[in-house]
Amino acid sequence: MSFDIRSGPWRRRPAPHLPDSENWYRYYIHIATFNVQMSGYSKLAAFMTEKHHPILKKYRHLAARDLLYLQAELSDLQFRYDETAKKDATAKDRERENYHRDWLNMATSQQRGFGGEQWVIAIATRNKLREYCAFTNVPSGAPRRDWN
Repeated sequence: MSFDIRSGPWRRRPAPHLPDSENWYRYYIHIATFNVQMSGYSKLAAFMTEKHHPILKKYRHLAARDLLYLQAELSDLQFRYDETAKKDATAKDRERENYHRDWLNMATSQQRGFGGEQWVIAIATRNKLREYCAFTNVPSGAPRRDWN
């Protein structure tokens, strides 16, 4: 009578993380060759995921600085838009003085030869605001309340 360690009542089902008993040697050979071939970032990433040790820097200082830059850019765009809107509102031609009420005239003013500075600044503000809202995870226009 021969005794096989792979069979018997204690071996009813394989562990979920191990291959079946017939191909166990292939699994260990694959793991051994896989670890030998890895080096550098690949080896570090494998260690971090297999051992559950994520070692990731959050770069909070850089993120805060970038957020301040975005806020400064938005403040500058807001100032430029307000100045241009005041200039257009006090203009002598009826085209530019009605921009605050007629967005279509303002949007098409550049194609019609009226400059279009206010619309260019509005589009730049929209794009920068989208970038800012994506950075802060706040929908544009939604008030953010921190209750902490």
